Amino acid sequence: MVRTGAALGQTVRVDADEELVFLNPDSAEQEPARVRPRRWLWPLLAAALVGGVVVQANRHPSAPAAAPSTRSSAFSEVAPAPKTSEPVTVTQLGQSILGATGGWTLFGRGPGVLVRIVPATGQIDSTVVPSLQSGGPVSFVPAAGEAIIRSIDFVPGYVVPDGQPARRLPAGFGSGGPIFPGPDAGHLWVDSGDNEHPILALTALDGSATGTVLRLQAGHSSLEAVGDGAGYLLLTSSDGVYRVQPGRVRRISSGSLVATGPTGWLVAECDQQQHCRQVLIDRSTGRRRILGPETPNGGSRAPWGAISPDGRTAAVFDVGSDGYNTIELLDLRTGSLLATRLDLEETVNDGTIVWSPDSRWLFAVDRAGGVIAYAPGTGQIQSMPGPLPPLTQLAVRTDG
Repeated sequence: MVRTGAALGQTVRVDADEELVFLNPDSAEQEPARVRPRRWLWPLLAAALVGGVVVQANRHPSAPAAAPSTRSSAFSEVAPAPKTSEPVTVTQLGQSILGATGGWTLFGRGPGVLVRIVPATGQIDSTVVPSLQSGGPVSFVPAAGEAIIRSIDFVPGYVVPDGQPARRLPAGFGSGGPIFPGPDAGHLWVDSGDNEHPILALTALDGSATGTVLRLQAGHSSLEAVGDGAGYLLLTSSDGVYRVQPGRVRRISSGSLVATGPTGWLVAECDQQQHCRQVLIDRSTGRRRILGPETPNGGSRAPWGAISPDGRTAAVFDVGSDGYNTIELLDLRTGSLLATRLDLEETVNDGTIVWSPDSRWLFAVDRAGGVIAYAPGTGQIQSMPGPLPPLTQLAVRTDG
């Protein structure tokens, strides 16, 4: 790997290992049909919009995010990325982003590209990723020293080591189904069963199996699962929400999932008259607490909401009558609800929003595929700086 001069704000090349063989990175991925956001199952909601990559002009870190002037999707109109022989480019901004000092990394995935942002140092890596050959939902999971990208379809997936070119996933990851974060940064839950015997195996990053598995209930699928925010899974079902751990599956709610996080989960529960309340469930104690007033029919909530790492705030999706999504912040101490100015694309998925580990910033993908940072404490909105292409999913990794 060779880097050439890294002056302030300069993009430099990183040469690929000559033994790596890429599929054509310029071939466009197929664009999936749009799905209305009220269909919450993973196979219907999480499909990432795909197409070519356009590198946008740098954005100043203190500039407010511009409001979009149209409801149309920017992703369906972007042109294919120009041909390049450089699989990795590195940009040094020369200063920290958002005043960050801690050891964490923000990842973004878009059509044919992975972006790695190190806020404390102001470094941005952009890595070409071969076409996934699928328009289906995509698992995007950061791990120790790398990030993993794989469609649920039976097509090749890829691992992107930090600052290095993408390469094919090890054989131990199989070739289809979702992947979820494991209980530590060195392990992932990998779909390894079939329709009759749904199993997820705890797998090391080299593809070797540990022998630990999660067995889902008969008649259920890993496509109904989401990460629980603490290294295990939640299974969404018509009769409630179940937590899945090794050797144990237990129902934690008769309602529907609204948000997850490391400290617990937010659900909406309704009686037979459709009088619904939001309930916060503490992960460590199982304690349940009702938040806020009753809402008709549970409100219109997608299950991809995120609870801040400090357990104080839940960022939840609100689906408007026009079908477009905005974010509301629910104070988990008082139950008060705060609307934000964050306006999102029609289709939301796992990775549309993520929190910084210190809970100071909520990151979101806007309608144009840009990354915006929202400070709950002040309501401040900033666009992320640097040469960022349009993105569809975000993820955060705590380092060190």
